[in-house]
Amino acid sequence: MRSENYSSSKVNTLSGSQDKYILKSKVGMTFNSFEEREMFYKKYAKEMGFVDRRHTTRLDKETRDNIYQSLVCSKEGLLGTKAPRQDGQPQRKRAIIKEDCMVYMKLHKNDDGKWFVKKFEESIVMLL
Repeated sequence: MRSENYSSSKVNTLSGSQDKYILKSKVGMTFNSFEEREMFYKKYAKEMGFVDRRHTTRLDKETRDNIYQSLVCSKEGLLGTKAPRQDGQPQRKRAIIKEDCMVYMKLHKNDDGKWFVKKFEESIVMLL
């Protein structure tokens, strides 16, 4: 990863007592490999306080190589409702894990094999 492709900015923590540097991604940022971009997003997610997951992957029709990847917050989306069970038994109550977190990074693969950030959203909406 080239250092000119990303930046860090100084922010205050919630307690206000310590300063912290957080990686910032931007549209057009490039990565040399699949692993490099994934390591960057995992580090970014950890610094921002969320867990990442892969959302969408597209493969080339001819070569079956990965050409598009969407990485999101693990709490992306909203919890849907399930149909009642057929046997009449009550369903077990589960913890709500979806909080409509809107953080995502959409990456495309160039013809030269490098990955670049096509879209990036860093707004975090989480219930504390």
